[in-house]
Amino acid sequence: MPAKLEINTDRLLIRTYQSKDAADLHQFVQDNTYYLYETAPMTLRNNVTLLRSRAFLEMVERERQAGKWIWNAIFLKSSNQFIGQVSIYNLEEDSKTCELGYFITKEQTSNGYATETLRAIVKYCFEELNRNSIRLRIKPDNIASKRVAEKVGFQQTGFQAKVFRTYQGGMIDQEVYEKSLKEITCLEGES
Repeated sequence: MPAKLEINTDRLLIRTYQSKDAADLHQFVQDNTYYLYETAPMTLRNNVTLLRSRAFLEMVERERQAGKWIWNAIFLKSSNQFIGQVSIYNLEEDSKTCELGYFITKEQTSNGYATETLRAIVKYCFEELNRNSIRLRIKPDNIASKRVAEKVGFQQTGFQAKVFRTYQGGMIDQEVYEKSLKEITCLEGES
């Protein structure tokens, strides 16, 4: 079972969701519903009411204890304001790969928080979870997310047509981005 995560960066606290985060999570979903329809249908579907948000966090904790995923809240250290979430999933023990998903509230975009979050989570996945590679799946028209991935050293490795089901049930394309520990090790060896 992965341990509960807590990472401090220069400006952010990233930690495993706790039951006390239900109201923040519910408000985050309400404030960002439009953006979550296509990119985070599970989050949207499970947080339509505060009661559902509480149940969702209980389910997320059970899944963390089962070793399947780690869902994390992102807070500004300066104000303790909840500004987003980042999830680590596909954590099967026999695999040395995992996938990440991240979302920063619309009011806090363009501040570098997604990049800061992704850098910290990638380091955690390589160093603490002993993963050899990390994968992101990004909607092709999500230019900002692709830019964040590239800043952190991810490279596009594939395209998948009509593979992701949206909140309304439609299927959308995804671009696959990957970063491997081997690439980092090779780069460190060159310096």
